[in-house]
Amino acid sequence: MAHFDDADRRELLGYPAAPTLDSEAVARYAQGELALADSILAPFRAARFERVWTDLVRLALPALVVELRQGPPDGKSKFGGLPDLPAGTDWPRRGHKPLAFIAQLDLGEVSRFLRAPVLPTTGLLSFFYEADLWTSGGSPDDRGAWRVLLLNGPLSPQSPPLVTPPAVPDDYDPATWGFEEAGVAFVPRISLPEAEHLLSEQLGVGHDDYEAYNALMDELRQAHGLAGLTQLLGYPAEIQHDPFATCQLASHGLEPQTSDDWKSDEVIRLLSARADWRLIFQVDSLSEIGMEWADSGLLYYSIREEDLRTRQWDKSWLVMESL
Repeated sequence: MAHFDDADRRELLGYPAAPTLDSEAVARYAQGELALADSILAPFRAARFERVWTDLVRLALPALVVELRQGPPDGKSKFGGLPDLPAGTDWPRRGHKPLAFIAQLDLGEVSRFLRAPVLPTTGLLSFFYEADLWTSGGSPDDRGAWRVLLLNGPLSPQSPPLVTPPAVPDDYDPATWGFEEAGVAFVPRISLPEAEHLLSEQLGVGHDDYEAYNALMDELRQAHGLAGLTQLLGYPAEIQHDPFATCQLASHGLEPQTSDDWKSDEVIRLLSARADWRLIFQVDSLSEIGMEWADSGLLYYSIREEDLRTRQWDKSWLVMESL
């Protein structure tokens, strides 16, 4: 995920001026008018991508940016605070240690902005993470360091449980085990795969066009005028590399260490099949409420497409990357 000065970005892309994004059309696109992708992206069309532009537009996906709004939430969707859980539900844990509550999204609220057949239109989609260790998800042994829950029925705020060392860190305190509560605002967007996504690689937009393609992604982000990178669905914003590569390998029990490991037939085979991973929820570092993922990092909650469609949230994988 690269950032460019306005002049450098537009020189790389051959734009005489800043392209304009039709926010009204983007809102309709996110509500299911997918044929609008071509006209929405037309102002961003660059001559150097003319060969692949039609195919690139076909890859576009609707997404929903989740912006932080400090203060009490207006509805059920929120960052931090206490999660709403069914009575008697055990707090999500890794071993005996409670995971930190990250966010919950009211899918009824979400559906007013984003029509996504892979998501139900009711219930709370809730996210937890081993935030005290910044677990990266890069190792098969990291499984269990996060949780995605779809919750329905009567729910009420629940505090982290009382647990004592050595099951938890010495500084564990249920009153402070988490993050400051904040509300959210939903902003529809149109999302394209970044440079190291397998679908982009298959189009051949890397190599000589790598920098220009990153400039295109940056131009699109700037045109949306977004406050942060927290996002539901769509494509991930890459910091180091494609997080789906990590998901694919770690979830299959692999953690390549050496150049020979990366060249192995099994690793190459798995990486070539990583395109069926989908982003569920990407969480930016939100310093306003104490969420910092190492050095300005991101959390990526991801899942294979078939598991998303069948709502097998326990098969999700999390990756944390930072600068």
